[in-house]
This record gives sequence, structure tokens and C-alpha cells, in this order.
Amino acid sequence: LFSDFQCPACKALHEQTIRRVKAEYARPGRLRLVHHDFPLPQHTYARRAAALAAAADRIGKYDVVADALFARQDSWSNTGNVEAVVDSVLTPEERRQVYEAARDPAIAAAIERDVQLGNRMRVSSTPTMIVTHRGTSNPVVGVVSYPVSSRFLDSLLGSGP
Repeated sequence: LFSDFQCPACKALHEQTIRRVKAEYARPGRLRLVHHDFPLPQHTYARRAAALAAAADRIGKYDVVADALFARQDSWSNTGNVEAVVDSVLTPEERRQVYEAARDPAIAAAIERDVQLGNRMRVSSTPTMIVTHRGTSNPVVGVVSYPVSSRFLDSLLGSGP
């Protein structure tokens, strides 16, 4: 999944589909979901949001931070105060760890590698999912509802949840 935290379509996909795909397919081990940050150039604060989410991942808080960033996207997208959203879902100690990790150049480098991978895979908009099964890649661009996604995944996996 190539996604941008400041992209309204990515927010919709995350809230309508990705959370359920994680719960019903990824966590039970039916598929592997890999998130790639793909902050679009026109989204001024997306790279900062990606860095803070990646830093939160280091302390096991990616999902809670990502959920908050998408839930409050309208607010921080206008103000640029990404930190207020992150702060709202972490303890003071977790905040300290996240902000320290976010300064690690490896975080920025990982985001840049995701962008370069997306460019090599011809990702031109977000969200874009590349569903790969038995060596065949199926690009899925835009917001796809959970019912449609689950039918597609079940057809690839050969069964229902």
C-alpha cells in the first residue's frame, strides 16, 4: 500500500477498508500488508506525518498514530500541527521516544526509499495498492470498499474469512 497521510482518499481507504483488511486478513496471517509512505509533493505536511508515524512504529505505536493522523487529517492539514495529533495519543515518555526516533536520518531515508520504490512501480497517485499473488501484481488505485476488497482477496486466496 502506497499512502499519504495528508491525502483525503488515503484517509477514506484507511478508515473504510484497510483497518478491516488488517484485522481480518493480515493479523490472522492470511496476507501480508506492507505500508509504504508516498507523501505527495503538494501535501506540505505529509512527510512530517510519515516520519512521526514511522518513529511511532519503532515503539509499537504505529496503528494508534496512523489512526489519529487520518482521523484528524482536516485539522493538521490546515494548521501544519502534526505534533498535536501525535501528542494526543501518546504518553509523555512515548512522545519523547517518538520525537527522538523521528530525528534519526534513517527515518527520512526509509521514506525516500518508499517514494523511489513507488516511482519504480509507476505509482502516480495515492492510495495505490499493489496486490501480488503467485507472482502476478495487480495494481488497485483509489478507494475500494471493504466488500469489494474482501471479495477480490478471497478470490485470490481461494476462500472466505
